Amino acid sequence: MPKDEPIRLLIAEDEQMLRNGLAGLDWKAQEITLLPTAKNGLQAVETATEHTVDILLTDIRMPGCSGIEVAGFVRERYPQAEILFLSGYEEFDYAQKAISLRANNYILKPVMPREALRAVGAAREAIRQRRADEEARHQMRTELQNLSRVASAAQGPAGETDAPTEEEITLVVSYIHKHYQEPLSLACLAEVFHFTPVYLSRLIKKKSGHTFTELLTSTRMYHAARLLRETTLKNGEICTQIGMSDERYFTQVFLRTYGVPPQQYRKQHRREKPLFPPDGEDSHED
Repeated sequence: MPKDEPIRLLIAEDEQMLRNGLAGLDWKAQEITLLPTAKNGLQAVETATEHTVDILLTDIRMPGCSGIEVAGFVRERYPQAEILFLSGYEEFDYAQKAISLRANNYILKPVMPREALRAVGAAREAIRQRRADEEARHQMRTELQNLSRVASAAQGPAGETDAPTEEEITLVVSYIHKHYQEPLSLACLAEVFHFTPVYLSRLIKKKSGHTFTELLTSTRMYHAARLLRETTLKNGEICTQIGMSDERYFTQVFLRTYGVPPQQYRKQHRREKPLFPPDGEDSHED
């Protein structure tokens, strides 16, 4: 259950003045959702049938159906509910019989507003903590399942059962297009997407028809050509802009990609588009 799910309180008390007094407390400020109050045990059971009960605040003795019986019904229907008993001092021995119901607290009459708010507030925090723990366990199970799936896909034989999804492929290739200026590596990318490098390499190859290095290089060369056409930046400055650190290597790669060195490309194609955009990149110029 999500930790921000409303926390619902059911008050069951046959004394009208006390019941109205408890219902009139500022439960909204306590981030508690108050369910319809019950004036006897049978009505409490009916309410618990129609509504989820997270906290039960019940008089231990009521006509028709005792608070212990109501608590038993709520405990069976909502095992994680917090149960708080209202009882007079003379009824305390009787209240101890509810131990088997895992009662969470007892409030002695006459009930002071501060004591009721404190007891229900403690129950609320216990529920929040339990929900947070459950959500953390759920997330951990999900992450373990994902890791298991990725490990299986990366280590097992290639086939339809371990083929990457279109969404995975699109996200990875899009990430390369957006972060080409950074010192990207296959290991770095694998860490971002929580894949093994082997699985990620196969995924990129499936989408683009190129290896990771080929795809990253073509993306950088496309933007290098754009900068040569549209700016007066020197080769060293263009290297920095596209995420490469070695100017000599940049010149070699550019020559291999476009068939001419950078400065000659600038003279010949200053106002032309690059020969090709990387896969998925829009080559339209404003």
